[in-house]
This record gives sequence, C-alpha cells and structure tokens, in this order.
Amino acid sequence: MKGYKKYALIGVFLIFAFVVCSPASALKADATDEQLKVMNEIEGTDITIGEYLQKVWPQFYDELTDEQKKKVDNWKKSWPESAATEDKNLKTSGSKASMTTTASISSGPNRIIYGGESSIDQPVVEYHYIEIKLENSANQVVSSTAFSNHANYINADNMKFWLPSGYYTSNAWSYSLDPDTEDSDTAGPMYYSA
Repeated sequence: MKGYKKYALIGVFLIFAFVVCSPASALKADATDEQLKVMNEIEGTDITIGEYLQKVWPQFYDELTDEQKKKVDNWKKSWPESAATEDKNLKTSGSKASMTTTASISSGPNRIIYGGESSIDQPVVEYHYIEIKLENSANQVVSSTAFSNHANYINADNMKFWLPSGYYTSNAWSYSLDPDTEDSDTAGPMYYSA
C-alpha cells in the first residue's frame, strides 16, 4: 500500500508539472478603451496584419514565432464590409475556401451579446486567430474581443452592458497560419433598446 501512495503522489506531481510548465496554447483578450480608440482610428486603412496587431493587440503579435511575424508583417489586412454597404446575402470570403467565419449578435436585458466562430477544414493548424468587433450605427467600434489557439475550430464572444438605444453590428474577422488564409462575416444590424 505504501508503494501505491508513492506512485500516486509522483503521478499527481507529474500532471501538475505538465500543466504548469506547458506553454499557453490559447490567448483571450477584451479591448480596453485605448485599444478601441486605436481601432477606430485605423479602421479601413492600408495596413498589414502585423502592423494592425502591433498597434491594437500587441499580446497576440508577441505570441507569434519570428517566422509567423514575417508572414503577417507582409500580409495586407482585409476589412469586413461595413453594415451600411455589405450585401447581406454575400459573405466576405478569404483567400482559401477552407476557412469559414461566422458572426453573431443578440440582446438581453441591458446588454448586447456578440461573438463569432471560425473553422478550418484541416486537422492541423499552426495558428488560428479570431477578432469580433461590436459597432454602432456610426460604424464606431464600441467593444471588441479576440482569441487565438492552435485548433481548427475557435470561437469568442463578449457582452456589452448599458449601451444607448440604436442599431448595432457584429463583425468577425479571422486568419490562420499554415494554412495561410483569412475570412470575415457580419451579423446585424440589430436594433437594441436600452
């Protein structure tokens, strides 16, 4: 019985060590007021994904390898169509048909729930990122969340409370590395009553 306890204790220690020492495989962040300000300033500009991440989400840029940084530093960022100009029957497609991105938006008492999901038809993905923005009718970003992982399916969602009454849109944009592709989708506009 004494030997069993010893091996059980060693097993628990090894599991603990594996969990603590394993590199983080996922990152989630919600935008601060300063990040929202920067998003609104650079929305629609001619910029690379790398430049965008460095300005808006530096923590997502920092998690990339040097080789991945070189890719995104030379990759032009695409922008989801605004709610005012997008044809709701057409989905913005990325460079490869293997990625599907979907945005969602709904409301509850005193809040808007917005989110998105992205999937890739390939079992091994080196890096997968999704960003969702909640925009008001003036196309100003009022809230945003982002998530990354090394999985072929990822999703992220967030809630924003006590917004003024009006129309709101959820814009989801995702990209992946190995395979190198991107995609976007828009949900809304949805009327929210405070």
